[in-house]
Amino acid sequence: MYVGISMSVLSRVDFGTNVYTRDWDVLIVLDTARVDAMEEVAPEFDFIESVDSIRSVGSTSSEWIAKTFDTRYQNDIANTALLSANPHVQHTLYDRQFPEDDKDAYFSLTSWDTAFPEDFQYIEQPWQYATNEQYDHVLPEDLTDRAVSLYREQEPDRMVVHYMQPHRPHIANAYEEGRDLTDAERDPFTYLKNGGDRDTVFTNHVSDLEFVLRTGVEPLLRNIDAETVAITADHGDGFGENWCYAHIAGDPRQQVRRVPWIETEAIDHGELDPELNPPETAETSTEDRLEALGYI
Repeated sequence: MYVGISMSVLSRVDFGTNVYTRDWDVLIVLDTARVDAMEEVAPEFDFIESVDSIRSVGSTSSEWIAKTFDTRYQNDIANTALLSANPHVQHTLYDRQFPEDDKDAYFSLTSWDTAFPEDFQYIEQPWQYATNEQYDHVLPEDLTDRAVSLYREQEPDRMVVHYMQPHRPHIANAYEEGRDLTDAERDPFTYLKNGGDRDTVFTNHVSDLEFVLRTGVEPLLRNIDAETVAITADHGDGFGENWCYAHIAGDPRQQVRRVPWIETEAIDHGELDPELNPPETAETSTEDRLEALGYI
């Protein structure tokens, strides 16, 4: 009921900063990245001079997609190539399943004005063919591989590259150690609600943020030419503060609405020779992938 009511209101009004009101050639979206985590890891990366923040237009991926790609920004969208590891692109833009549908809202009178896939210059969804089955994520290096290839070939005016990290499951430590996920890494919010340690979950979130910045974002910035690159998040995550766990649609709390905003540049040093190519068909189920990410 809450989601239905909140979406009925928020689908009609501005609530946050739409990224299309900012100047960027490439927008890097790190799913659920928190501002405090970004501030903690920033000194490790030369391309992060300072960490600012904006208020997101959504507190879930589907809400962020529905609000970001609003037809008011049609001219910008028409010049945008969207490369996303997040299955909500399929769910929202193609299947027209909006936040109230995701949550089976009891009541809603929404008024979305979201663009259709054909309104974009290009859309590709590597989660359909490049998900690492052991860890239920598209690895940052694979998304970067496709992003570099597309940017060099198509030279879009604008490109959005949406990484899934540091969204749960938190895979960085397990992947680098070649092991299975712990309960805290696989489902941090159930772990917390059962009395788990918040520091453990936050540390895992930070590790995944470092992982995507090191193996995904940094190589991307060294293999494309873009004068203005912005790094942000679609929303954050709650780790128990103010009874906020994970993220729900229509949530106004700072943990999920305040997201990083970092500006930098990209210079192509020709270090990466992309190898990943999409198959002619992709059979992956959207529902299966959303369930693996904890949405269903």
